[in-house]
Amino acid sequence: MMAAQMPNGQAALHSLWPDARWNISALFTHDQITFHALAALKERFDCRPAVDAIHGSLPVLWNSGRAARKARPIDPALVKKRLEAFNGVGSGVYYTFSNHLLGQEDLTDEACNRLLDAIDNDTGLNGVIVASDLLFDHIRKEHPALKLTASIIKATVENGKGDVDYYRKQAERFDSVMVHSDDGFNLDLLDQLDREKMEILVNENCVRNCTVREKHYALLASEQRTGGKSQPEGCLMPLTELDGKNLSCNMTDEEFKSVYDMGFRRFKLQGGGDMAWQYLYDFSRYLLEPTLVAPVFFKYIVAVQSAYLARDARAKLQAARAARAAKAKQDPPAS
Repeated sequence: MMAAQMPNGQAALHSLWPDARWNISALFTHDQITFHALAALKERFDCRPAVDAIHGSLPVLWNSGRAARKARPIDPALVKKRLEAFNGVGSGVYYTFSNHLLGQEDLTDEACNRLLDAIDNDTGLNGVIVASDLLFDHIRKEHPALKLTASIIKATVENGKGDVDYYRKQAERFDSVMVHSDDGFNLDLLDQLDREKMEILVNENCVRNCTVREKHYALLASEQRTGGKSQPEGCLMPLTELDGKNLSCNMTDEEFKSVYDMGFRRFKLQGGGDMAWQYLYDFSRYLLEPTLVAPVFFKYIVAVQSAYLARDARAKLQAARAARAAKAKQDPPAS
């Protein structure tokens, strides 16, 4: 049967998991386009995906999981603007403070503690994703109102993968627990876990059952301290080298539906380390009705992003030309 009209309202969301709730990896990377995407969905399709939180980090000591290497100072105004924007529509702001190699001396880091102060408000929406028990205790003591989520890194470095008891113990302490990427496909294990607290990643780019995952997490954590820029060695599934053999941790519709039908509703969409187009593809693929809304919306939002980037590039070029012209007027001609 031919479609008579575009889906609107709840029908514009993915029909296989319409009540999925999302924690999206886009803070400080793709947050502006995410906010625009959510606004556009509300305006054009009268729908709003249930985005419980947006997470990410600036390049500070406590960050890990994905490199945040842009050498820029922390701008309190930027943090406040992002916080007010997302809290204003009911979405929390979470920092990925998942460096598992922190020592006691690192807990006094001024920049990181200022960032905690910035999101500790009375909304009850905001929180931190952590992998270090030291940092967990520090935040619980200094910022008891912030929610705490156990990182996938924590499950990895503490050998929690595949261990039901491990997840249950973490659920007793944390407000929510991110399930190891491989365990998202382990239905026997998932069936024994708390549906309310477990959060499942649906689109990780890593190869399934990666043998160097822990090594790469350690490298990223140490580089956040040193400011290094080397790439992890031995990646089994770099996006620039498609071998057509290895399975990634991206869930198929059937795999996602199996987990959803078990009663899980909290899901994580990664994308902070992706290019904007890659992130927007997964945003459209997993959150929206797949046959009509997702293709049209993806093309629309990419076009908007392209226009924004082009406009920004033109503005920078004009500013550079103006600066050169002003300098030329000030400098005397060579004799």
